[in-house]
Amino acid sequence: MPVPITEARILELFFQAVFYGMHVITAGHCVLSLTYTRQGWKSGSDVHWVMLAVSLALLLNSTFGLALGLLQALQAFVFYVKTLGPDAVFSDISNWLDIAKTVSVQIQTMIGDSMLIYRCWIIYGRSWRVITLPVVLWFGCLGASLWIVVIEAGLRSNALISSEQIQPAGSTFWAISPALNILTTGLLAWRILTVDKSNKRYSVSSNRAGIKGNSTLQTVVRIIVESGLLYTVVAIINFISWITRNNLMLYVIGGIEVQIVGIAFNMIIIRTTTLSLEEQQKAFVPLSPMRFTPSNTTTPTLICDGSHTATHKSDSPSLDRTFSSPGFEVEIEQV
Repeated sequence: MPVPITEARILELFFQAVFYGMHVITAGHCVLSLTYTRQGWKSGSDVHWVMLAVSLALLLNSTFGLALGLLQALQAFVFYVKTLGPDAVFSDISNWLDIAKTVSVQIQTMIGDSMLIYRCWIIYGRSWRVITLPVVLWFGCLGASLWIVVIEAGLRSNALISSEQIQPAGSTFWAISPALNILTTGLLAWRILTVDKSNKRYSVSSNRAGIKGNSTLQTVVRIIVESGLLYTVVAIINFISWITRNNLMLYVIGGIEVQIVGIAFNMIIIRTTTLSLEEQQKAFVPLSPMRFTPSNTTTPTLICDGSHTATHKSDSPSLDRTFSSPGFEVEIEQV
């Protein structure tokens, strides 16, 4: 039994507001991670402005989408309730509010996809060859999004987002986007695991504390996969909703999608920043101060007492690994 359009729209607004609260919290932590350390505020040169701008842009766009949903609910149940009624307001997807909401979802998704491509480009040493296919897929998403907007604006009649005219364009967009996400996430994970394997080959421990368990780079891979999986699962559900033309799922998942993209993006920065701070603390190994005392033999005796903090550095040949959490940049250089 089809769900009434009014019920689907109210549930969309509710779930979008719930996930918006999560988005705001993660955005606040993300901005703090990018601009502040335990020693104080970062200098302008130390702030990763690209990541900061993207995080704020995702938050502003999601706020815009939520405000559009609220305004449409007011039109349906307050402003035009006596003239048009809720069903008429919600059923006309050719009005500017619905078109603007569609564009908001598409922009949010494409910003998230473009940042995955950017991270691939960075981690592969700014290689354009590696990101050729992801870029092609991104432009495929752009073409499908324009296709959706053109059809939606041209219906000029009462129709739902699940209408037969718009289904091919919507299905195309939500088929390409998760495919792009899976591809870029796989490329990132493969590159980092390759570097981790090279480190082990040269006897470079990624776990500086010497404790058995996942290395730092393996933890980074886990962070990427978990955050990417969060977005990918929602995108795949959205694709299934377009194929089945389920009104309830289309509206609810579409509202959640806007927030999930920002949450996934922020969580990568938050978790990698935390990991970077932990690694900096592990770099300091507690040692005792050393002093030499006379002995009966010609070899001096080493006596240690108290506690002191010192750093240890290996002189063996290795791969120099620089881990920069805010932009998620892992740069590998041969030494």
